[in-house]
Amino acid sequence: MPRGDWFYIEAEARRGPVSKTELVGLLQTRLHGDTLVWQDGLVEWSRADRLPEFIDQVPPPLPDKHAARPIAGLLAPSVAVGTVLARIIHESAVGSAFD
Repeated sequence: MPRGDWFYIEAEARRGPVSKTELVGLLQTRLHGDTLVWQDGLVEWSRADRLPEFIDQVPPPLPDKHAARPIAGLLAPSVAVGTVLARIIHESAVGSAFD
């Protein structure tokens, strides 16, 4: 196997061999920096974003979906509490339907 052949893990299966250029293209479109990659000469499978060959080639990870909208995460509990409080106030003002 030539030194230039790379293998990668996708959907829990080994894929490849592919060239470094092909692997960079996959890392920039479909795979992520934490994809495990290997080529002859490496001791073990490694994350692509930790290998010198790919560090500058891999886009940064997408932000956590909760970090992208922190206010939405904070408002959801307050809306639920507000709904409960509104119901309690309403029931104490007009009486419960079960009285």
